[in-house]
Amino acid sequence: MKKILSILLAMVMIVSSITVAFVAFAAAADPADVVEMINAQSAYIANADNGDGTSHKLPGYSFIRKLTPSTVVTGEGREIINEIMANKYPEYAEKPYHTDSGYDLGAILANVVGVSAVDKKVKKNSDASLTIGRDALKPLKLDAADVKSATKSGNIYTLKYNDIDIVAGERVEDSVLADITANFPQATGLDKTIVNSLKSHDTALTPSNFTLTIKDIKVTAKFDSTGRFTELSYNYTIAGKVSLTYVDPTPFDVAFTLKDYTRYTSFDYYNEGIDFDYDELAKKINEGTAYMVDTKAGYTYARDNKYEKQENSNGDYVDYLFTLNTAELLSSNAALSTVFGTILGYVDKIEISVDEKLGTDLRASKWVCKNANSSDPNVRKCTSSDPHQIWQCTCKDVSGCCSCCPAGTGCTSTHPCDKDGACRSEDCKCGYVNDPDCKYVFNTEKELSDLDANVAGIFSTIGSALNGTIGETAKTKFAIGSTTANIAPTSDPTKKLDKKFTVKATQLDVFDIEEPSFDPSDGTITFKIADQSEENGYKSLSHLTDDYVTNEEFVNALNASFANSLSSLTEKLNIAVLNSKLVYSNITCTVKFVDAAEDNMYGTGEIESINLSYDMLAASKDPKKNADDPSTETSTPIIDYTFVTSMRSSVKDVEYIDYEKGDVNMDTSVSLMDAKLVLRYVAELETLNDYQMLLADMNEDSAVTIVDAKAILEKIASQTV
Repeated sequence: MKKILSILLAMVMIVSSITVAFVAFAAAADPADVVEMINAQSAYIANADNGDGTSHKLPGYSFIRKLTPSTVVTGEGREIINEIMANKYPEYAEKPYHTDSGYDLGAILANVVGVSAVDKKVKKNSDASLTIGRDALKPLKLDAADVKSATKSGNIYTLKYNDIDIVAGERVEDSVLADITANFPQATGLDKTIVNSLKSHDTALTPSNFTLTIKDIKVTAKFDSTGRFTELSYNYTIAGKVSLTYVDPTPFDVAFTLKDYTRYTSFDYYNEGIDFDYDELAKKINEGTAYMVDTKAGYTYARDNKYEKQENSNGDYVDYLFTLNTAELLSSNAALSTVFGTILGYVDKIEISVDEKLGTDLRASKWVCKNANSSDPNVRKCTSSDPHQIWQCTCKDVSGCCSCCPAGTGCTSTHPCDKDGACRSEDCKCGYVNDPDCKYVFNTEKELSDLDANVAGIFSTIGSALNGTIGETAKTKFAIGSTTANIAPTSDPTKKLDKKFTVKATQLDVFDIEEPSFDPSDGTITFKIADQSEENGYKSLSHLTDDYVTNEEFVNALNASFANSLSSLTEKLNIAVLNSKLVYSNITCTVKFVDAAEDNMYGTGEIESINLSYDMLAASKDPKKNADDPSTETSTPIIDYTFVTSMRSSVKDVEYIDYEKGDVNMDTSVSLMDAKLVLRYVAELETLNDYQMLLADMNEDSAVTIVDAKAILEKIASQTV
């Protein structure tokens, strides 16, 4: 008994010590101290000005806002609300406000108060407002007098605030939420807004006992050992409850909450002497390329763009592939079903492989699987997109079922070998796989011709036409092949190069550049650009070069070439519009500045060389299912195509000319033509680039006037003949 009592006493002491430690760990804190720390750190992160004539680079951070809505409706209230919303509020008929289970009052509330979920990354040394708008962290000016309580737990500080009673007339604008963010919930007067909406929409709902508060308001700050933020967060809950009467005098209650949890986290502080200044890098490249263009620098240009080989069904590596989905084509077109009906039983797809050396190869395929051809509506058909599946186990010791499964259980979907017995997942893997007997059976062009020579000839003609239209269009648009040129200084580069290949005065910004690095061994700077597609408008790529094609341009070119070459077939084939997804990836740019060195990577600021590379995928769009109604899946594209290319270009041996002051037209001599050009500029009949303005400003007063034209004439007159 004594031993038991001593054990119990020891346990009580341990629990007591844990409790004491916990209380000490989460101790009260001085609100003034916490507020001062938060205000100082937020000012450093949001404002580059140190206030003493110096400045610093702004840190980056992640911004995350999560919303958790919840609604409880008593009695038959849910059915009543769904019916009224459907009849009186058509603006909320779609997702995210309406789901299979009815109307999401939480999502509607989030829309009304103007808050939404966000997850974005702010780059360091950038303007956060350009990335997250009003959610950008601002220099906070929190007031300790507003704090209800403050606690400290290690390096985590928490400030709690009083609830905001909206029904009692309290305003969000007067709360800490307005102090910490410019994007606070527009909830002031929300109770009146809701009541007025019920009346103005003739809902026949009568509200009573309305309560609406913003509660659990809390600001939390985490600091590292140096006093810098590691996280700043705030959260609150909008909570409301109202009794509603409809036809029945007995009311039903609606209670709703919307929890907002917002965090500034993953602070990425700028390290002087270590980190790249993205903004400076973009500025230096922009200035360097503009100087090349403005001064008509000479250079050597080389470009190579080639198809990346793809493997066809025969195992050959070819330049690109077309697939004609004949089963889809025939089933959707009665006229073609009559013409091509004889081949429907043999062919689902026609694959056209194209290789510049091997020519064009035509192969036909038919999907073969269990129930694939069943006409019984009660039997699930097996298709290439939804094949029949079987249960399969593979083991280290036995191919098939596991020998180590318990006796009598075998290897089945209900008793997989890696769930019972001695077998573990690393020894044996079980699961559903596509039935290996379900597959495409291929026929060569000759075998297809043996089945039906007439139809085979038609498809062969279509295949050749596709190669001659879509294939040639892609080759032209992507500029497949090599391009070289030597651009002499002061010359017009478009005389030798397509304009899109010439050096562009870039417009890079801090948001374009990814992963910059400097190589001291050769003085080059390399950076990447994020993948470019129709979704981001190819914006970053357009800032760097004009040597690219947009998805819209590519699709328009495909449609035009296809319609011109196959005008007699396009109507029957029902493929007048071809769609594509065009994506650029692995975009890398390497720049070297003249006299670049480890202690001065931008050298003189003049560019010595600039190289660009990227990979590109162009493919027909995949069919998409409607999330609300899977039965409305768009049909499989009748023509599938895939092009994969890689582009590499270089500008090197850049040669600059030192122009004489007054040589405004940059023809390497000062003449009457230069004075005339200045006069035309003064009369607003001509424009001058920055470098020409420098050459024209004879008296160096940072303005180009008639006085400068006179100075040029005087210089010409003083020249010896």
